[in-house]
Amino acid sequence: MKNHNSALLGTDSTFRKMFERHSAVMLLIDPISGNIVAANESAAKFYGYSRDGMKGMPIQKISVAGDEKIAKSGELDSAEEQNRAITHHRCSDGGIHAVEVFASPIEIDQHPFLFSIIHDVTERRRALEKLRNERLLLRTVIDNIPDSIYTKDLASRKTLANLTDILLSKVKSEEELLGKTDFDFYPKELAEGFFANDQLVMKTGQPILNREEYLFDAKGQKQWLLTSKLPLRDEKGDIVGMVGIGRNITDRKQAEAEVKIKNEQLIISNAEKDKFFSIIAHDLRSPMIGLLGLTEILATESDQMSSEEINKFGNELHNSVLNIYTLLENLLEWAQLQRGAIVFTPKDLSLSAVFSQSVASIKQRAMQKGVNVTGEIPETLRIFADEKMIQTILRNLLSNAVKFTRRGGKIVAKARETENGMVEISVTDSGVGIAKDRIGKLFTLGEKVNSPGTEGEPSSGLGLLLCKEFVEKHGGKIWAESEVENKKISKPGWSTFYFSLGTPLLDERSQQY
Repeated sequence: MKNHNSALLGTDSTFRKMFERHSAVMLLIDPISGNIVAANESAAKFYGYSRDGMKGMPIQKISVAGDEKIAKSGELDSAEEQNRAITHHRCSDGGIHAVEVFASPIEIDQHPFLFSIIHDVTERRRALEKLRNERLLLRTVIDNIPDSIYTKDLASRKTLANLTDILLSKVKSEEELLGKTDFDFYPKELAEGFFANDQLVMKTGQPILNREEYLFDAKGQKQWLLTSKLPLRDEKGDIVGMVGIGRNITDRKQAEAEVKIKNEQLIISNAEKDKFFSIIAHDLRSPMIGLLGLTEILATESDQMSSEEINKFGNELHNSVLNIYTLLENLLEWAQLQRGAIVFTPKDLSLSAVFSQSVASIKQRAMQKGVNVTGEIPETLRIFADEKMIQTILRNLLSNAVKFTRRGGKIVAKARETENGMVEISVTDSGVGIAKDRIGKLFTLGEKVNSPGTEGEPSSGLGLLLCKEFVEKHGGKIWAESEVENKKISKPGWSTFYFSLGTPLLDERSQQY
């Protein structure tokens, strides 16, 4: 040992000065014995021993683990390159420090030594451990949070994706997402929208907050997300990508849709109520007042009337009662329909026979006005329909046609099978016609489009609403075309009401039902 010390003292003064004055912890170790030959002042301070006290100290005294390998001459000789190890050293106060050891073989006066430079990396290791723990905690939160969280680079390629985002992307692992873009997983039109938003955030540095977007999950179900996208910056403040957060709001959207439906139903319900009040207050009250007036005249003045006058009042009385009855019948059917009390029971029917029954209900009033009603309906044409509903539709359309046709006019009903397998029925009259701005409102609840007939017949508009409801029950639709008469140029008016029904039953098909 004395020779070694002398060798160190007698070595080049430059090396000696560097060794003794350097701020790094330095040790010179005998590779054969594993004892410390020399320690610099920094080493003495670090380990808590005097320099003389460290001379001859076995390296195992300060080494917790790992340095034995470095100390053995058989594993590191003068031919080897510098060796680096991370291990732990014990100081005189018992404190354990993580250290990074750089060891190199050197030769001084033909004697081999192991020259070690030691750095205390305890704080660095603690910082790294803290960083690892924080990253683990962050990743745990990211993966278990119910929101979709992901990051993308400047080319909109995924660089991170949590479990929720993995599920929404219809893949099984994050590795399947990394380096991919939305074009790899979503339809083109959706991916283009996502990409445009990504690039806008990264180019402007302005975040997009709480934007509603949708996509389809692995089951093909539509999922709504409340998405926020923020620029991702490096330590210099340069934008290097973006962070996306998507909150699933599908349940909320469904709830909003249900509320909207409920509100619409409430509006319709209120409109129905208003319609009922209007009919009761006006359309039903007015003919009742007329009926009371007629009966009062007959009751008080019939003994002074001629037979012709009594007959005239009798006809007016009959028409008034008929109008009231028709209105009450529609009211009752409408009320039953809204309560769900009408059962839809379609069956095989002859359309020609149903039409004849409907004509019979309006025949007397048509004869009184001199209106000719004819039907061009094939005898073989059969339909699969609810008989009572079809009668109500035809009765209302024919009754309206008579009401708005002047004396001597005509009404023609037709029916045909269309190319798409439907049955189309039309009722055309030579009446006064309907203004174009009123046609679109005829089948809308809450719109006041009713007007009196050519001879003051009352009209509530309820009949057409019933027609629409019943036609739609049969999977069809109802519409109208019209031209308003112009007396100045002797241009006649006309109206045609069409409605369609589902697949018809011809004679040869009747056995299927």
